[in-house]
Amino acid sequence: MGLLDGLGEQIVKNKGHIDSAIEQGGDFVDSKTDSKYASHVDKGQDFLRDKVGEFGGGKDVPRQEP
Repeated sequence: MGLLDGLGEQIVKNKGHIDSAIEQGGDFVDSKTDSKYASHVDKGQDFLRDKVGEFGGGKDVPRQEP
């Protein structure tokens, strides 16, 4: 078992927590910038969700709507 295999397993087990952290990080940036860069933050969140999905065996982490 390689390092990335173990990482993928952990991502699958904790995908709800990971999505929550991505969402909270974006909300934090939006609050500090008065949502001035909200579209960029959303793109970053989507990018992170895609990458997390790749490591988690191809299962995308669904986007949470606030």
